Amino acid sequence: MESLAWIAWAVEFLVRTSFYCRTFGKFVRNSCCGIASGTSCLLLIPAIFVSAELTSLLIEPIDWIFSQLFSFFYFLTSILPAEGLIRVSIGNLVVLLLTALGLLLLLVPVQKKIKTLSLPLLLTMFLPVSERTLPGEFTLTIFDVGQGLAVLTETQNQTLLYDTGAGLDAQNNVANSSIIPFLRKRNIRSLSALVISHGDNDHSGGAAAVLKEVQVRKIFISGSVEIESAIAELCEEKVKWEWDGVKFQFLNQSGSFDYRNSNNGSCVLKVSGVGGSVLLPGDIEAEAEYDLSAHYKELLASTVLIAPHHGSKTSSSYAFIKRVLPEQVVYSAAYKSQFGHPAVEIQEKYLSYKAVGYSTAELGMISFEFRQDNTASGVSSFRRQHPRYWRHQAFP
Repeated sequence: MESLAWIAWAVEFLVRTSFYCRTFGKFVRNSCCGIASGTSCLLLIPAIFVSAELTSLLIEPIDWIFSQLFSFFYFLTSILPAEGLIRVSIGNLVVLLLTALGLLLLLVPVQKKIKTLSLPLLLTMFLPVSERTLPGEFTLTIFDVGQGLAVLTETQNQTLLYDTGAGLDAQNNVANSSIIPFLRKRNIRSLSALVISHGDNDHSGGAAAVLKEVQVRKIFISGSVEIESAIAELCEEKVKWEWDGVKFQFLNQSGSFDYRNSNNGSCVLKVSGVGGSVLLPGDIEAEAEYDLSAHYKELLASTVLIAPHHGSKTSSSYAFIKRVLPEQVVYSAAYKSQFGHPAVEIQEKYLSYKAVGYSTAELGMISFEFRQDNTASGVSSFRRQHPRYWRHQAFP
C-alpha cells in the first residue's frame, strides 16, 4: 500500500510539474522571464527527491511555490518593456518528452546510478529550439483586421508590412489592437519596409499608428496615397530587391490602363522564396487584372493569392485567375461584411481552379510558412490554435 501511495504522489507531482513547466514555457517563451522560470523549476525539482516521505510532505508547498512564481512572472511580463524581451523557445515536443522522462526517472524508485541520467535529460529544457528562418524561407501573416487588409512578411532578417488596416486617427485604429501587439509579441521593433497599397482607409488607416510605434526604414506607396516622408517612394515596376534569398517585385506598370484610379492603382507585390510565392494585389479590379495578365503573363503565377479587393464581384476575373493559378487564396474580410465580401460566385471561381480558400472572417489571423520543401506548409489560423469553447464545433 505504501508503494502504491508513493506512486500516486509521484504521478500527481509529475502532472502538476509538467503543467506548470508547460504553462511557464508557453506563457513567457518570448520573454527573459522564461529563463528565470526554467531555472526555478530545475532548482526546485531535484531538491524534493530525497525520499518518498519527503516528496509527500513537500508536494503541496511546491505546488504553492509554483503558483506564486506564475503570478510573479505574470507581473514581470506586464511591466517589462518590449525592448527587454528576447526570443527563447522551450516548447519543442522532443524537449518536453526528454524533460518528462527526466522527471520520471527521479520519481520512479530505481537505482541511484540510473537516477543520475535524469540530470542531462532535465538540462534539455534549457536547449533553445531554433525557430530561425533559413535563407530563402519566409513567413506570411494575414491579420484579422475586419474590413481591410494587413499582411506581414518575415524573412530570415527582414520584415515587410503590406497595408495597415482601417483607422480614424493615430489612436483609434485596428493597428493598435491587432498589428502592433503582434509585432511586440514577436519582438519586432522595426520594419524593413512598409507598403501602403492605395489610399482607401481600410488599407491605409493604421499607417499613422504604425509609423508612431515602429521604426520604418522604407515606405512604398501608390499614387493615391498622401504621406509626408522622405523615405517614401512609388511602387513602380522597376522596384525589386532580394532579402535573405527571398525576392520582392512590384508588378505595377504604366500601360494602357489609367492607374490613377485608387483601387486599380494599388501596389501589386509578388514575394518569391524557395518554398513558394505569394501575390498581393491590393484592391485591383477586373480592368487592371486584364492589363496585368496581358503584360506579366506567367510571372503572375503564385502559390498563395490574397484575393483582390477582398473577394469583391468586381475583381478576380477568369483571365487573372488563369494566370495566377493559386493553390490557396485568402479573403481578408469582415464577418458578415456589409459589402458581401467574399462574394459566393468569386469563391466558386477559385474552387473551380482547385484553390483552397481561407477567410479571416472565419479563421481570424492566418499564417503560411514557406519552407524549403517547396510547399506552403504550416498553414495555421489563430482561431484554430486558440479556439473558444463556443466555437468547438466550428472546426471538426
